Parts: sequence; C-alpha cells; structure tokens
Amino acid sequence: RNRPAYVPLTSPSLYIPKTSDAAGLSSGVGEAATRLNGLDLIVRISEGAATNGFAWGRAWEYCLRATVFQFIDREYASELKRTYLVSPKRYLMVQYTDIRSVDYPSCMLTDLYGNFGFLGFVLGALVLGPAFFIFTNSIQRPANSVQLALAIIGLDILLRFEAEFVVVFTGWVISLPI
Repeated sequence: RNRPAYVPLTSPSLYIPKTSDAAGLSSGVGEAATRLNGLDLIVRISEGAATNGFAWGRAWEYCLRATVFQFIDREYASELKRTYLVSPKRYLMVQYTDIRSVDYPSCMLTDLYGNFGFLGFVLGALVLGPAFFIFTNSIQRPANSVQLALAIIGLDILLRFEAEFVVVFTGWVISLPI
C-alpha cells in the first residue's frame, strides 16, 4: 500500500499502471475490482494493531454469540446482527481502522490476520490444509452417502474464501440441517 491515507478512488488509473493493455481496461474497472480482496484491509489493520495489539479472537465473539443465541434468544441474536459486529471484519475495521463503512473487501486471511497477526496465516493453513485433504478424499472415495454429503457441505463452507475464517466453524450450523 503506497497511500498514506484512504482517498476515495477518482480514477481507476490510480491503481492500474498506464500501459497499453491496462489503459483499455481502466475505463470499465471500479475501485473494488482494482484491489486484491483483503490485502488493503490487512495493511490498514496492521497499522492499528501495531499500537493496540491484535484481537486474539475477540473479533469472533459477537459472531459466535449470534450463532449460539439464535437458538436460545432470537431477539438478542437479531440485535447483535443489527450492529453488524457479528462480522469479524466489521469488528476489526472499527477497532483498528478509520473505515466506517459497513462492508469492505476482505477474505479469510483478513480475519485471521486481524485476530492473530502472521500466526493467523499458520493457524489457517493448519486448519484448512487437513480439512481440504479429508473432504477431497471423502469425495473421491466415500465410504457411504453420509460421508459424501458431509464432504460436499464441508468443501462448500471451506471454499467461501471471501467470507471470514470463523465461517469455517459457524457455517456448519447453517448448512448441516439441510
């Protein structure tokens, strides 16, 4: 990131190098398409985390509460959802950046980094690697139809890369009843 402060994009050419190939692309490219998902937000979070420290899982608190309380106290879960803090990304944006929009490009890596720093990337690899291995093996050589169904649901959850990492755990609550 080479910008000292966030400035709304006025021209896509600010992000796309002015070459003959990019010049033709820049006319129809918007701000979101010219930024890698999550990397810009990771840089912004790291600036705030340098002074305040990383969240160490606190960004997941509201999401986990809403997941559990939707069965116990629906009104409380709905109230949590109205604050938008059920999204770990939103918590990280409020805590570490000056961004006040409800949504911003992010991915699983953004969530992991905001919670655990670079250690989050290692934790993500340790969780996602074996999970992908197990689910793809279960699809290739299922022992029964239940194992195949669970593997398909599991891969569907894991492949939501633009969702927060906590969805790897909470996505089952939504998908498994189906």
